[in-house]
Amino acid sequence: YGISVTNFSDDDANQMNVSVDFPKIMERMRKLRAHIAPVDGHARGDSLGTQTFQGRGVFTSPSTIEVVEHGQQLGAESNPILHFRKAVIATGGRPFVPDNIPGLKEAPYTTNLSLFNLQQLPKRMVVLGAGVVALEMAQAFASFGSEVTVLQRSRLLSRGDEEAAEAIKQTLEKEGVKFLSGVSVNEVTTIKEATNNDDLPLMSVSLSCAEHTESISLDCECLLLALGRTANVDSLGLESAGVDFHPSKGILVNDFSQSVSNPDVYAVGDCVSDVFRLTHMSGEMAKVVVQNALFQGQWRLSSLVVPAVMYTDPE
Repeated sequence: YGISVTNFSDDDANQMNVSVDFPKIMERMRKLRAHIAPVDGHARGDSLGTQTFQGRGVFTSPSTIEVVEHGQQLGAESNPILHFRKAVIATGGRPFVPDNIPGLKEAPYTTNLSLFNLQQLPKRMVVLGAGVVALEMAQAFASFGSEVTVLQRSRLLSRGDEEAAEAIKQTLEKEGVKFLSGVSVNEVTTIKEATNNDDLPLMSVSLSCAEHTESISLDCECLLLALGRTANVDSLGLESAGVDFHPSKGILVNDFSQSVSNPDVYAVGDCVSDVFRLTHMSGEMAKVVVQNALFQGQWRLSSLVVPAVMYTDPE
């Protein structure tokens, strides 16, 4: 698994020596991810009778979608045109990247999309954000041996219970994670780019915070952005479909997961405004849409009771 324990004594747990083989840990994780990936792949859908079109779907009217195939432009004669009675938008979301921090867009930052491609353990990790992903990764990388600093602008776990937030903070601090509060990031400077997959970049984060009267700078090999998610609603032709949406929050739906402005279009998951960004929430919303769109059901989002867990220790 990439973790070995030596010099262990039943009489004294303090004699336990743990060593971490980070590349091996990440290799195993990627193998496990590849093993379960086909469950969500096209082959699985095809085996159930789903017809798959490869390309970018763009609404061209309230009842048609054009599939822009690879290498083609919108409007090309070869692009398939799909006519529908009901449509579901499930384009998901992407990590939010602020556009008001000088140097950030040009920096080799990391998000949850690229973090698991790391080949080497960063000596220092700075986590921008204080939500679930931020705390899960902070604890994991601290346990591997990274020096982790979490930058929180507001309260830890702002959408969670305050007592739980304080409990996990105390635990992480005991494990070596540092927290800075009231943070405002002034600039991100790229000192060195990575030269290959086995190399790590070097960045410097300039910031102001409640713990220091003057601006400080933190150097790190990994800058993890964990600031929430932005809905993928760009370039979908939603205006042509008459589907109302917010450019970052997502598609506006009613309690039936139905577009508030086009009753023939439904939406599920992270592309929907004002729903929990959880994988299993998407699954529950999909059940609602299947019943309502195909079987004239009256299933409601407001009836869902969807639990959530943060994979830290304690959970």
